[in-house]
Amino acid sequence: MSKPELLRVAVIGATGTVGRELIALLQERRFPIQRLVPIATEGSIGEEVEFLGHDVAVETEPPPLAELDLLWLCAPAAVAVDWIRLALRSELACVDLAGALASRGEIPLGLASNPARLWAPEQPLIAGPAGPVLLLAPVLSALAERAGLARVQATILESASSAGRAGVEALQQETLGLFQQQEVDDSQLFSKPLAFDCLPSVDLPGTGSTGDREAQIEAHLVRLLAEPPPLSISSLRVPTFAGCGIQLSVETQRPLGAQEAADALSKTPGVVVSDEPDAPSTRDAVGSADIGVGRVRSDPSAREGFGLQLWLAGDPVRLAAINGLELARQRFFGSGL
Repeated sequence: MSKPELLRVAVIGATGTVGRELIALLQERRFPIQRLVPIATEGSIGEEVEFLGHDVAVETEPPPLAELDLLWLCAPAAVAVDWIRLALRSELACVDLAGALASRGEIPLGLASNPARLWAPEQPLIAGPAGPVLLLAPVLSALAERAGLARVQATILESASSAGRAGVEALQQETLGLFQQQEVDDSQLFSKPLAFDCLPSVDLPGTGSTGDREAQIEAHLVRLLAEPPPLSISSLRVPTFAGCGIQLSVETQRPLGAQEAADALSKTPGVVVSDEPDAPSTRDAVGSADIGVGRVRSDPSAREGFGLQLWLAGDPVRLAAINGLELARQRFFGSGL
């Protein structure tokens, strides 16, 4: 089958955080498009997205799927499942960035920066990993290649944007309410109001010491790492609007000094190592395609030479959009990042 010169694409969840980022990237990276159909729920009726200098009306009903080449799913997982069924029936190529498929072992988990995790033409569906995994996987893979991994412990600080547009709006309303000395109602999205607070990022209460989010991140790392070590993941929700920070502790199988680790990471595509004591920050990471790494140092609690501590900062929303776009680019045009 010949490769199309231009694609007819739809973005489901076009008014959400990942959807808007993806559409902006389609322009920025000159993705070859013949037709763009932005789709959202009825709550977005009347909204528009800017594309190539034009305001494109957001639609609530899709065109016949036979008229499309590609579907990007950026809507909440509960909504995305129905679209996945439609795409399968129509034999339409589909990239799931909503997390609806990412935990299912039979669905390929795609990472555009990893040649072994690209989107093969015979695969109708591919899923992108959870946002924090897009920061962790390249860093851990680089360290594993240099010295092997014996143990990994990560504390993830997730912003409101990890809950989508609704999370950002909820934090904004709560913050304004507190500044205006108004009583803040119980959150309809988080377990408690998030403004000026930090919350355990557990999706379902009563599931034990490891919540659904943490188990999801662990499962994705196990699938993406060549030889996954024992993992311990803790995820917190913090009162920032965007970006993600990760405090990472690693025990290696072979000795690896802090400077050697920093040198290895600085040679990893998409990773930028800083030697500044207060960098990188999560605010600076917003809008960047890079994973920032800082405070690379030896871990005094581990065997000498075998333990490292690192700080990571990145923008999972942008990284997820880039990953989905570049997986599609490789699938249809044979070129990756």
